[in-house]
Amino acid sequence: MLTVKELLYLPQMNEAKLIAGEHGVDRIIKWTHIIDHEEVGYFLEGGELLFTCGQIWPEHSLPLLQSIIANRASGIVFATGRYLKQVPEEVIKFSNTYNLPIIEMPFHVYFVQLIKLIHQAIIQNQLTKAQKLQHISKTLVHTMSTANDIGELLTYAAEEFRNPLLFTSNTNVLEASHFPKDQVLYASSMKTKLLQRIQGIDNPFQHFAHGKNMLDQAYFSLQIGNLPPLYGLPIKNSSHYFGTLWMFDISQKGIHAYLSVLESIVDVVIDLSFAKLEQQLIHQQECTQIFQMILSQHELLPLIVPKKLEKLNIKYHSKWIAMIIQGQQQNSLAMKQHALHWLSQTPHICGLIDIIDQNLVFLLSYDDEEQFNEEIKIIQNQLSSGYLRPVFLGTIVESVTDIIKSYEQAKILETFIPSEHTPKQIYFANNYLKEILLFGTFDYERASALRGSILPKEILQDEVLIETLSTLVKNEYNREYTAKQLFIHRNTLRYRLLKIEEILKDSLSSLICQFWLKVAFEIEHVANVRSNCAPSTKTELIEQNS
Repeated sequence: MLTVKELLYLPQMNEAKLIAGEHGVDRIIKWTHIIDHEEVGYFLEGGELLFTCGQIWPEHSLPLLQSIIANRASGIVFATGRYLKQVPEEVIKFSNTYNLPIIEMPFHVYFVQLIKLIHQAIIQNQLTKAQKLQHISKTLVHTMSTANDIGELLTYAAEEFRNPLLFTSNTNVLEASHFPKDQVLYASSMKTKLLQRIQGIDNPFQHFAHGKNMLDQAYFSLQIGNLPPLYGLPIKNSSHYFGTLWMFDISQKGIHAYLSVLESIVDVVIDLSFAKLEQQLIHQQECTQIFQMILSQHELLPLIVPKKLEKLNIKYHSKWIAMIIQGQQQNSLAMKQHALHWLSQTPHICGLIDIIDQNLVFLLSYDDEEQFNEEIKIIQNQLSSGYLRPVFLGTIVESVTDIIKSYEQAKILETFIPSEHTPKQIYFANNYLKEILLFGTFDYERASALRGSILPKEILQDEVLIETLSTLVKNEYNREYTAKQLFIHRNTLRYRLLKIEEILKDSLSSLICQFWLKVAFEIEHVANVRSNCAPSTKTELIEQNS
């Protein structure tokens, strides 16, 4: 079995760059295929690594990419430098969303050499496995080829060996075991002592194996008290350590009597482990597709989404809510993986998670309000390193088909509450309905027009006055704090404010005046965030309003 990650480790790939889809590198490469037309997805069986020089790559490639991901390709290799100067940004964005590995190679590297290398690796792997199976009983070989899980495999092998077999994960959790019928009485004691012995050890193979050629050793031995000899075989390849296969040698025949069979079992366990990883990737991919469908308000949403959620074992609760946690470009993917793990470990909350504009967006369903609020605090703390990230939640809705309303409210909250005011806060839309009503539909043009109707040109065009007034509003009209923040004397501030009052023809102590000034400066922030074409400097803002 060859994965994208293992391929990248090969010396012949030293000029390759993984530029997108890093969380999909565990996809299995079953064969290769050339992208020679836009309907290539029709000819895929799943697991193909695709190659393109970019000559026929379409300008608008979203339909092609959707076809490729729907037919479960393992990745795409782009040759850049001739037909494509670089991999298109659309491809990178799509591939990061769906965890599809994108590999960039210089155009001068021959595809035929890489394809030959991949095919040889796949065939050699199959030949090696076949050779190991030659001295194994047909019954066990059949079991290995048809086993759907590790427990089923250990059951048949342990009965044939007349020795107990156990499998511990890479976190030393006992995930499967089988003791022959006449040894069941010893099972509890052996399991307990083994787990006690490896407790706190990250990798038993590295800890217990000895010798200069430790990494070439197929097994290691371990003696636990007066128990029979114990042998461990690492479940690993060049890029992954999945755990350890253990055998208590009750028959006292020695490891070499079983080694070839145990190595074959290890191969099968590795295949099953990678298959499990691939299923997780496919599950995430399908979740992303549903997520995009919900937020795009697809016309068939009420018909399709409930069935899709049921297929993915995402259960309904009585309440749905959208939530946004602010992220950053360099860590948003890692945050998403952590959040997905949190969701899988939280039985009373279910839903979908994805990344939009670097932020984590959650579409969550739950029943118990108190439990939900506690879990939100937990994930907020888990995703924060030093800086506690603000959390924005829309209003509660009764159906997943209505959750777009909750999401839009969470977006408005995230927009009009400045980030410098948000540490250690969880914001609920229900507490900010008037702000959402006021700011929810404003684009830059409308916001600029309203701001210009509140603030006269004489203030907007005077950088000193606009800075003074803005600082005063931010400090809730506290003149002492404002003077300190502007590094000016109180008399200087008093003079400026008198001039502003003269221009406004109103008193800054008036509650009505204070309200509209606050609207003017808050809506400036809303406009700049919500608009892609909003001015970025104070000078540009002044020019827009003059």
